[in-house]
Amino acid sequence: MPARMSTDGYRSRRGLKAAVRKLGDRLASVRSIRASDPTHDRSNDTTTIQNKYTSIVNDRDPVSSRFVLVVSVFAGLLAGFIELFIDIFKKHFYNIYLIMGKHYIWMVPAGTLFTTLSVGLIVAAIARLRPRLVSRAWALWVIVSFAILGPISTAPMRFLACVFLSIGLGRRIASRIARRGDRFEAFALGASIRMIGALLILIAFAFGEPAWRTAIGRAHRRANDSKQPNVLFIVMDTVRAKNLSLYGYRRKTTPELERYARTGAKFENALATAPWTTPSHASMFTGLWPTYTLAGWRKPLERSKTTLAEALNQNGRRTAGFVANTINCGHETGLDRGFERYEDYPVSYSEILRSTSLYKRFVEFMRKRLDMPECLRLPAEYAKYEGIFPWDYKNAERINRDFLDWERSGDDRPFFAFLNYFDAHHPYLTPSGFDRRFGTNPKTRKEKRLLLGWWEIKKDELSREKINFALDSYDDCIAYMDEQIGVLLDELDRRGVLENTWVIVTSDHGEHWGEHGLFGHAASLHREEIHVPLLVLAPRSRDVPAQNAVARGTDAQGSSSRATRIESRSGERSRSATGTTITRPVTLRDLPATIVDLIGLGDAARFPGGSLAGLVTGENPHPPRDARPILSELHHPPDSPANHGESPVFMHGQIQSIIKNTYHYMKFGDGREELYDLSRDPGELTDLSKQGDHKRVLADCRASLDRGLRGGSSDVPSEVDRSIADRDERGLQR
Repeated sequence: MPARMSTDGYRSRRGLKAAVRKLGDRLASVRSIRASDPTHDRSNDTTTIQNKYTSIVNDRDPVSSRFVLVVSVFAGLLAGFIELFIDIFKKHFYNIYLIMGKHYIWMVPAGTLFTTLSVGLIVAAIARLRPRLVSRAWALWVIVSFAILGPISTAPMRFLACVFLSIGLGRRIASRIARRGDRFEAFALGASIRMIGALLILIAFAFGEPAWRTAIGRAHRRANDSKQPNVLFIVMDTVRAKNLSLYGYRRKTTPELERYARTGAKFENALATAPWTTPSHASMFTGLWPTYTLAGWRKPLERSKTTLAEALNQNGRRTAGFVANTINCGHETGLDRGFERYEDYPVSYSEILRSTSLYKRFVEFMRKRLDMPECLRLPAEYAKYEGIFPWDYKNAERINRDFLDWERSGDDRPFFAFLNYFDAHHPYLTPSGFDRRFGTNPKTRKEKRLLLGWWEIKKDELSREKINFALDSYDDCIAYMDEQIGVLLDELDRRGVLENTWVIVTSDHGEHWGEHGLFGHAASLHREEIHVPLLVLAPRSRDVPAQNAVARGTDAQGSSSRATRIESRSGERSRSATGTTITRPVTLRDLPATIVDLIGLGDAARFPGGSLAGLVTGENPHPPRDARPILSELHHPPDSPANHGESPVFMHGQIQSIIKNTYHYMKFGDGREELYDLSRDPGELTDLSKQGDHKRVLADCRASLDRGLRGGSSDVPSEVDRSIADRDERGLQR
């Protein structure tokens, strides 16, 4: 065996030497031919080699500013449209909230173009001032890497991983582009012009949609529409009744509401159907319990459910919504259905910048490194403090201005307008021009961080002084909204609009301030979270019935309230009158049925729930109590750290409750029950569910809760009963 291996090696070396000798002979023959040919041009010998490396030489040459700008526009638009397609795919195929307004269809490519072009301008300026510092390859690398970082940032990767990936891909793409030279510049210029045209079409579509919806709405106009009353529906987000002087609070937080309540109907015990925004608004818009709207955390309102705006628009009214809580009331929730005009996220330069994934990922990256409050990564409404980021917070004054502009510019159709104020939501900051009445503006860095980070701060580690500082700010926010409501109604009164307008003022949910050891909302179904204000103001021109003073409904203690009469002159309601006070418990779920009843639509627009119109007008002050169950639900709370996992809903599962006579009964997902007697224990401090003498009350409450959720109440239309019966049992338990 060793001898054979030695022989094979010898043969291999011998064959290699023969091949080298043969190659040398051929090269020698070529040289002899070239030497014998006097016409041969030796300069052509290196032509092939030079062609191979000419692109590398050009890469190192200085680049023109024009080339940089053309590439920047092309790369920014292309990356922007790619990111837009990714967002559309996530939104429509995976039902993911983008936390952006309808204008995102043009803001995303426009924002990416803006950021990429900004980098391109810097590179172009350097290339113009210091040509030798910027080569074509380097300029392309920077621009392309920055442009593709936006689409890559949409991937579920760490931000630094996205950065390194974009740098690597940018290097490969830039090297290919550089070899094409001037041919790529011509191609990029033509493609950029076409993409700019597409962007302009998207902008025209986004801005033209309200006009298109208005034109459709005008098709439903009727001959006598101009004589029908308007409806102004105001929701003060996160305002509990307990902190309003209108309801006996020790501080004068709502003097304007008190002034207008003298000629209106005030409900002492109005209860929200849910302790947070989206499901509560869904009930107020559809008349359905949260169970049947399916509206929840990052889940839109079910499309098959008719909204109040849809019904009113189809019956001849122009509709508009002006929203400050853009995340939980924005168009992605489905609450915009039926509105000809719905303004949620602002259209501004800062919003264009915020629409890009690169900006959002960068802000989140820096927030974690700099230990900034969680709210600063969210849209404008959560960063109210001026100077934190260039976001446009929509305070109550701006909501009023937008609505008043719309009201003046509309046609003669009666309107339904929905205004959502967000000023009382954390971080409890008022505009800089507002003169605080109960607290002081945050002056130190610690005070600012206390309010900005209130949602995630552990409250049990705070002193009573700091909690009171935040509570003072909350009361100031309520006072600011009350002031703006007064300004709004006074202006509508000056225009003569209140002569024919129903005004409804309420809130979607309340707020905990340490009661039951809880803070914030979406944590429980205690009264601090579901007891909200409700005020109904009739049109000035409406004739007031002789006995329209205080509704003699039964209050929570079972007693009857004292009746007083409203003073009137020549059939007009006097502003010095006492007003109507309704003490019996009511649910905000009844608002759609109430509104269509008040404006006289009748059977043209039916909604589940019972109408409160009889209580408002005094025509039916004693409706059957059992006809309107007072239910509240908390199924899927927001993913919030307000109480750091110690909220009842996190510990015991979903919560459902009912007000039955003077009792408040709660049922939890794990089978736990709680029972409170509101007549003796309005603060819900003593749980009666374990006491033997309340077994009968518990059984009665269980049956009423089950009957109410299953639509057994007589106030639910038969078509709603059928839809409930068709649902499977698991749907009722979600």
